Order: sequence, then C-alpha cells, then structure tokens
Amino acid sequence: MLKQQFQDKLMIITVKENSEEKDIQDLLGYISSMGFSPRVVQGENKKIIELIGSGKADAEDFAKFACVEKVHRIQKSYKRISLEGDRTHHKIKVRDLTIGGEKLVVMIGPCAIENFEQTDKTAALVASYPVNDNIEGYVLRGGAFKPRTSPYAFEGLKEDGLKILREVGDKYNLPVITEVMAVADIETVHKYTDIHQVGTRNFQNFSLLDALGEVDKPVLLKRGMSGTLEEFLLAAERIVSRGNSDVILCLRGIRTFNDAFRNDVDSVDVIRLKQLTNLPVVFDPSHSTGNREAIIPAAMGAVTMGIDGLLIDLHVNPEQALVDGAQALWPAQGEALVKSLDIVKEAQLKAKKEFISAQEAKKIAEKK
Repeated sequence: MLKQQFQDKLMIITVKENSEEKDIQDLLGYISSMGFSPRVVQGENKKIIELIGSGKADAEDFAKFACVEKVHRIQKSYKRISLEGDRTHHKIKVRDLTIGGEKLVVMIGPCAIENFEQTDKTAALVASYPVNDNIEGYVLRGGAFKPRTSPYAFEGLKEDGLKILREVGDKYNLPVITEVMAVADIETVHKYTDIHQVGTRNFQNFSLLDALGEVDKPVLLKRGMSGTLEEFLLAAERIVSRGNSDVILCLRGIRTFNDAFRNDVDSVDVIRLKQLTNLPVVFDPSHSTGNREAIIPAAMGAVTMGIDGLLIDLHVNPEQALVDGAQALWPAQGEALVKSLDIVKEAQLKAKKEFISAQEAKKIAEKK
C-alpha cells in the first residue's frame, strides 16, 4: 500500500462549462480504465476532476477529450490539499456552521472540562454571543483528555467530561470540539464530539492521523510546536489521503528563540497557508501567547490577516481553573473579544476588496 502511494501521481482536470454529461462520463470511464481513481468536485463556477493513482496515461492523453479545458499536474508533495490547478478553498460544514466561508467561526470554552456547573455557565455565555454578517457562529470547546507535562497535574475527566460537554452543547445548541489523544480513544470521543482535535504533541502521531482519516467528522489539526509549514501540511495530507477531506489547520504558536510569550506567535503564516492549501485555517491565540492580556490583540491581528476562525480559552473564573488559568479569558473579556472581532472582521472584508495581485499591479504600471 505504501509503496503504491510513493508511485502515485495526481492531476486535476478542469471541465469546460456547459459540457454534456455523456462527455464527462466518457472521460471518467477512460480515467478509470487507465488505472486512476477519479473524484468529481463542483467548484464555484466549474467542475474539476481529481485523479490519483499510478496509471499509464499522462496529461496529454486526457487533453484530447472534448469536455477537457485543461489538465494540471500537481507538483506539491501534499497533493490532495494543494491549491494548485483550479481548486477552490474547501468549506467544512459542522451542523449549521460553515468553516472556511467569509464569516468567522469562534471555538471558545474552557481548556478543560472540570464539572457540569463550570461547563454549563460557560456555554450559557457563549450561546448569548451575537451572530451577524461577520461572525458565523460558535463552537463550544473543552478538553476531557488533557496531556500534561507533569504526571501529577490534572489530566481531565475522560469520558465523564465528554458526557458533560455533549449534554451542555446540546442544551445550548452548540457544536462541540474536544481533543482525541490516542487511536484507542477515537471511538469513545466520536460518540460525543462534532470535531476531533489533534493537539500539538500529536501532530506527527501517524497512527492517530491515519485512523482519523477514516472518521466521518471534521478534524482540527494543531501545528507542532517546532513544525515547519511543509511538515504541518503533510500531516494534514495524511488524514485527507485516508478519505477524510474535512481537515481544519490550526496555528497555535511555535517554539523559537523568542521569549516574549509562551510561543512565537505564528498567525501571519495564515497568509502563506492560504496560498498553498485549500483547507480552512484557524488560530489559537491562547496557547500561542499564554497570556490573557495578549489574546484579544493577537486575535484581532489574525483576523486582519485572513484567518477563518479562532480557538479561545474562556473560563468562568480563571483563578480557579485546573488547567492553563493564566491564558483563559474572564467572561467580560469574552464579550469584549467578540465585539472586537466583529469590528475588525467588517473592516477586513472591506479592505480585502482593495487587494490586488503583483501581476495586476504590474499591468497598471505598464499602462502608465
């Protein structure tokens, strides 16, 4: 199986608009007969056909079909999530929310589920936040399995925590996200969560990523604290290559020589990720900075750079938090965060309309 994957090539065929269905089916039949596995994707304006395999045909063999506009061979090592060709940015549905659209999705809640009362109070706050033209909605976050550096620290309520998270999420009509740490836990976590989260310590836990590639719920993948962008994207590619295309990339700070905050804040990398991959990207200012006073400014900055969503720690009383209290927002700060995000997102959408590419700018200069 692995040897076969090393030999695989991936191409994208852009189908001409208004092509006859019979012509498309003839093309799909030929693709299959040549040893490739085709997948038809409906873009915003055109259909594209992704094909992967070690078949005998090459780009020019497909170009002869009447319905083919162009054939693009993917060069990136992360073939399934590359933005090459005519791929458009992938949108992920989580209940009534769309992650990767024009609006922000805010995933917010306690780092760890401690008890029902704490989780219920937090969810009530989140459910009261506004949904508008700039904010798509909210996902309740909370950890039931907490990987800790110290073996003596609180490591979560396990399945009891999952039950609390699900019950409270349903009570307030909020999707939920929680971390899964091991292959053995996937089945249990899957019963309760809407999004599986992979923490930074597991971003290259390949057996876990392979297994999550076979689930039918989205996966939020956090960048490793020393991971390059290519390593990050290849970890996501591993999940997608197993069949689960709903992967959300999460920037959460990286380990460098900079000691201003807990981690070197990497939210600017969303700009490059948007150039390279079709996956939605979110940012975690809580773990990036480890400092609640920095969370709102860091979150606002990430929004200006085009992030699709945020992952935020919020606690009803951070001074009593069992995990990461120093980076958790107080309830009043949570309200201030949402108001700030609304203002900045509206400005970002207006400013985005003024952006032009270097190629467009060059053409303008040549006309003068």
